[in-house]
Amino acid sequence: MSVVTIGGSTTECFYQSDDKTWPALLEQHLNKRFDKVWLNNAGLDGQSTFGHSTLIKNHLIKVKPKVVIFLLGANDGGRTEPNDFDRKALPSEYKVNLVKSFIKEYSLVANFFINVRKAHLTKKQGLAHNKSLDVKSLGLQEITQDTFLQRIQEVNESTALSGYAKRIRDLIILCRDKGMEPIFLSQSKLWGKGVDPVTGVDLERIKLGENSNGKLDWAVQQLYNNELKTVCNENSTLFVDLGEQMPKGSQYYYDGLHFNNRGVVG
Repeated sequence: MSVVTIGGSTTECFYQSDDKTWPALLEQHLNKRFDKVWLNNAGLDGQSTFGHSTLIKNHLIKVKPKVVIFLLGANDGGRTEPNDFDRKALPSEYKVNLVKSFIKEYSLVANFFINVRKAHLTKKQGLAHNKSLDVKSLGLQEITQDTFLQRIQEVNESTALSGYAKRIRDLIILCRDKGMEPIFLSQSKLWGKGVDPVTGVDLERIKLGENSNGKLDWAVQQLYNNELKTVCNENSTLFVDLGEQMPKGSQYYYDGLHFNNRGVVG
C-alpha cells in the first residue's frame, strides 16, 4: 500500500514532530492492516489546489502511489489564481515579471514591506500560525443577518468557489488517469457552532476581523467543504467530512486552524 498525503499547513503539520503528524499516525494504523505500507507526507505550508495539481504533474506521476489523500479548503478561500506559496514551491510552472522578481530578490527594503504585507493578509485570513493564540483575548462580535447573508451570497456567486470545484474535478481526473485513487478530506476549524469547553467562549460570536465572527467564517468555510463533497459524490470519490466530524474545542488546536498533538489524533 503506497500513499501520499497532499495539502497545506494542516497536512504538513510543521509544528508536530514527524512521528506525531496525522499522516504518520495514519501510516501506523495502515501498518496494522497491510503487510507493507509506504506513506509520504507531501503537505506544503500555504499551498493551494493550484500548487497541488503541479505537484502531481511534476513529481507524483513519477512515484505513482496507489492512493493520494487530500486535505483541502483553507488555502483556496477566495482564490482565483496561484498564491505565492504555489509559485515559490513550484517556480517552473509559473512565470513572474522579471522586474518584480528582481526587486523581491535584491531589494532588502522592498522585501521588508512585501513580507509585512503578506504577514498582515495571512493573519487577517486566519491562515497564519499563531502558537500563542488566546481565545479569550479575541473578544466577541455580533454580525447582522443582512451582513451574514450578503457575504454568503457573494461567496456562492464567486468565481473563486466555482473555480475551486473545477480544480477538484481536474485533480480527480488527473489522479485516476495516472492510476492513483484520490481521497478527499474537508477542512475543519476551531470556529463555528458551540462553546469552547476549555475557555467557555462562544465560538460563533468570537471576533475574527472587523466584519466577521466565528459563525460567518465557518459558514464560508462550509461552502467550500460542501462544494468538495458535491464534486466527490458526483465522481464516486471517497470523501471524509473532517470539517463536520472534528469536534470544536481549543484542546485540539493551537490556533483557529492548525491541530495540536491532541488534535491530530482527533
